[in-house]
Amino acid sequence: MSFIIDKQTVRDLNLLGKYDSKSIYHVYDRTRTRGGRQLIEQMFHNPLTDSEAINARSALFQSFMDHPCDFPFDDEHLDAVEYYMSMPANSNRGMHLIKFVKMKSMLYIAGDRMIETMGENIIKTLNLFDHLSSFTSHHAEEVEAYRSVDEEVKSLLATKGLAGIMKYKDAGRLTFAQTMHAHRVLRISCHSQVSRLMEIIYHLDLQITVARVANEHGFTRAVAHPVREGQNIFRAVTLFHPTVQGAKGNDVTIDGERNMIFLTGANMAGKSTFMKSVGIAIYLAHMGFPVPAAEMEFTVRDGLFTSINVSDDMDLGHSHYYAEVMRVKHVAQYVAEGHNLFVILDELFKGTNVKDALDATSAVLKAFSVHRNCFFIVSTHILEAADALKDCPNIRYHYFPTELVGGLPRYTYRLTEGITADRHGMMIIRNERIVERIKGLAS
Repeated sequence: MSFIIDKQTVRDLNLLGKYDSKSIYHVYDRTRTRGGRQLIEQMFHNPLTDSEAINARSALFQSFMDHPCDFPFDDEHLDAVEYYMSMPANSNRGMHLIKFVKMKSMLYIAGDRMIETMGENIIKTLNLFDHLSSFTSHHAEEVEAYRSVDEEVKSLLATKGLAGIMKYKDAGRLTFAQTMHAHRVLRISCHSQVSRLMEIIYHLDLQITVARVANEHGFTRAVAHPVREGQNIFRAVTLFHPTVQGAKGNDVTIDGERNMIFLTGANMAGKSTFMKSVGIAIYLAHMGFPVPAAEMEFTVRDGLFTSINVSDDMDLGHSHYYAEVMRVKHVAQYVAEGHNLFVILDELFKGTNVKDALDATSAVLKAFSVHRNCFFIVSTHILEAADALKDCPNIRYHYFPTELVGGLPRYTYRLTEGITADRHGMMIIRNERIVERIKGLAS
């Protein structure tokens, strides 16, 4: 089963912006190879929904985090090998021979060095595989994660064809016959083994990169649990936003008994950033990637939905409020179908009047609260909704406090139990002297 997520949630959490320096993808996008970049992109687009698969991947990353090392291959060397491996190859012996005779002729007739360049890249390829074998052998002595990889590398290099040409790695220059023979082995007869060796290099690139990023940012492994009725859990210690400089960490727990968080706090107190932090951690955890927290455990979810930056749609003729309603309707359909979801809703129905927003928020949250298999975090400025929900025992109430220092708000960004009536909207207006500026312009 594929992890359920939509474009709105991806945008809200800024997960996949390949060229956006603030995206979560960009945080991890430091691989050195084309194959490594493809792997990380595939994983970002395909979160897992099986706890065993998640834990196997996260344990592998943890092993690399515990034993950090540098990617052992030179970029220029790798580029040459990847270029050589991308060249077309003909499995027909006759055509293979004709091609090489043509390249040999062009060397003499036009000074075309293609055959010589191919020989040089073959030597680089063989040296790359030899270096890979040395690297995995060295680390296999002390790191369990490398042992199976080392055994596989040795087995692949012992393949009859490959074993026969590995001696060419020390040659300063290959003869025409050696080039033709080695090329046929690498690109045709042992193509599957060579492809697998390149895959191992790409996976090492990914694993070393993810481990380095995690160690530099203070990320940790998240432990996944299978879904069990009444035992679902999301618990994080010192959870923080990975792209907010100096972000404060918070502890948060949601479980089967109290599966909804009702979140309050003044503007700029940290509500939206906190909710995005949770959503990002959930997504990364389902990828099996390290998460921005000191500790984390979670029950696997079928999917993730957010409603944070919903806007009007002029093309469809939807007002801001109607866009919010349609968003909640979309999420509600998946909840009603029985999916085990994590749902994050930021300031529901802010596009309408206070009375309708209160009634709508209260009704929707009551309806959602019945679905104990799902987790919900909902923020609001409508404190009266808490009174309407007092008969729902499965709701946790948290807020982000604000302290007044010298008449100015100071934000602690610390998640606190309870409800706050902090409202500093007019204070911010006064501090920015908006009314005075308008009067000054008018006069």
